[in-house]
Amino acid sequence: MFFYRSVLFLSLLFTAHSLNQDGLFLQRVKLGLSDPAHSLSSWNERDDTPCNWYGITCDNSTHRVNSVDLSSSELMGPFPNFLCRLPFLTSINLMNNSINSSLTDDIATCKNLESLDLSANLLVGSIPASLSELSNLKLLNLASNNFSGAIPAKFGQFQKLEWISLAGNLLTGSIPSELGNISTLQHLLVGYNPLCTTSDTESVRKLTRLSNLDFSLNRLTGSIPSWLTGLKNIEQIELYENSLSGELPLGFSNLTMLRRFDASTNQLTGTIPIQLAQLELESLNLFENRLVGTLPEGIAKSPNLYELKLFNNELTGELPSQLGLNSPLKWLDVSYNGFSGNIPGNLCAKGELEDLILIYNSFSGQIPESLGKCDSLGRVRLRNNRFTGIVPEQFWGLPQVPIPGSLVNLSTLSMLVLEDNELSGGLPDGIQGWKSLNELNLANNKLSGQIPDEIGSLQSA
Repeated sequence: MFFYRSVLFLSLLFTAHSLNQDGLFLQRVKLGLSDPAHSLSSWNERDDTPCNWYGITCDNSTHRVNSVDLSSSELMGPFPNFLCRLPFLTSINLMNNSINSSLTDDIATCKNLESLDLSANLLVGSIPASLSELSNLKLLNLASNNFSGAIPAKFGQFQKLEWISLAGNLLTGSIPSELGNISTLQHLLVGYNPLCTTSDTESVRKLTRLSNLDFSLNRLTGSIPSWLTGLKNIEQIELYENSLSGELPLGFSNLTMLRRFDASTNQLTGTIPIQLAQLELESLNLFENRLVGTLPEGIAKSPNLYELKLFNNELTGELPSQLGLNSPLKWLDVSYNGFSGNIPGNLCAKGELEDLILIYNSFSGQIPESLGKCDSLGRVRLRNNRFTGIVPEQFWGLPQVPIPGSLVNLSTLSMLVLEDNELSGGLPDGIQGWKSLNELNLANNKLSGQIPDEIGSLQSA
């Protein structure tokens, strides 16, 4: 009996200590974190290896841990420095948790890291300059935390960094000129920080591989720098919600790769450059500025344009007649300008148009019958224009502009505003099918006939 118990004790002892070294380090990580969702319940210390644990990936040949992905796991606690004891670890993803400490210089002991994503946590304090010692790092995402202080100048020492996001923190000061030394950098995202003036961004011109630049909500002042149009590989530029003034720069013809440009909510003046409108843009947002002049015809030739928002400017003239003919236009908002003429008949040529917002302009003529065939339309606002004639009969029968019975079957329209025009005719029967309608405004038109009794049955309006 004594012998049997001794063997059993030794067997249990061996089992309890059979977990390999990587697993033991991860057990220390587990002990340092609060896990109310039991995300780490599979991290069993009686296993031989952690390779089958939640969030753990091992190399197929060495069976050593090379990736830890615990994103969106509801974990709480300080950054687990024991992760850096894993000698073959190349990737850490703790995105969208409640990691709530400062980040110490010990992070530099994660020598082989290629990817570090700590975004959407509660990290505080300064960003450690020692991160630059991670010579293999390609991706660094510290967005949406509470980091404060300056961007470390030593970040210019990164040798392989391709993607850095520091957006959504409390960083102050300027963009370090040393960042211009990261020749490999393709994505620079520092928006939503109380940073700098445009003079501090001069070094960015050296980053010729940049494809994505985010300086949104950075307290930028002055004019948009001319060097911006020298970034020939750029695909997305975000400058919105700053205090930029002056005219848009010349030289947009150099940016043949540019697909998304957002300089909305600034104090820009002058006209929309013809060269900008001639690019194969997917999205152009210039709303809430002081732009004047007309919308260049070239914008209608882009095969990719799905979003065009120019509201709250001083633009005039007619919209390009071919707008929507060549591209999958989805969202169009040119409200609060001085546009005139007819609504282009091709806005929904690709069958994608969802939002059509034209309020407070001087558009005239009839509402195009083609809009009555635009099944994708869900939000239409045409108030305060000079439209005349009868609303196209098909318009009332759109699947997304719901009237049931003999006209329609679906009910997803939430808003219909045709106020302050000269529309005539009457309302159709069956409008009680507007089950999702929150706002119906037909005031100040020339509509005739009786008010349908069904209006009283609308529940949402």
